[in-house]
Amino acid sequence: MDTDKMKCLAAISVLMLCSLENAHATERDASLINSFQVLCTLVAPVFEKIEQKAMAMRLPVRRDIGQSKESGPFAHSKSWLVTLTTGPHELTAAEANGPHGYVKSCGISAPDANGESFKSEFVSVMKLGRPSSENISKDGIMRATEWKDAFGAGTSLQLVDATPKNKSGAMLFYIVREASKP
Repeated sequence: MDTDKMKCLAAISVLMLCSLENAHATERDASLINSFQVLCTLVAPVFEKIEQKAMAMRLPVRRDIGQSKESGPFAHSKSWLVTLTTGPHELTAAEANGPHGYVKSCGISAPDANGESFKSEFVSVMKLGRPSSENISKDGIMRATEWKDAFGAGTSLQLVDATPKNKSGAMLFYIVREASKP
């Protein structure tokens, strides 16, 4: 086989590998966003309901930090491992009460999500406009993008990813802020 044919075959092989990786990334992004929609956005996040859903799905608990209380200051976060055909991710339910209000959230995180493609797919699927804010952490490692009032007053969608450092990993949250519990 002559050199030109070998170069051509090598170039085609590289293009095929790149397109396979992009297809996987797009499939993974779509899978994660679908999971977020089903697990977190069909109704406003309520810790107990997310916990019940995770138990009904028999998801293994990853972390359980803090405790919920009827009143007074508290913080509680619990996460479960979700296994999809495209790979695993973590489902997180959290709630906190303090002098600045009561906050509840539902989110997902995946160590292999590509920030740029994930964000692009998320904006498209959720039909989001320009974000309310986008900030890079002081250490330059993370980017936080927020869409305020995404599902009504006091709600927000927040995407945190490692795009500034060209690393994989993303966290996506649906957050609701209310007046403090007494």
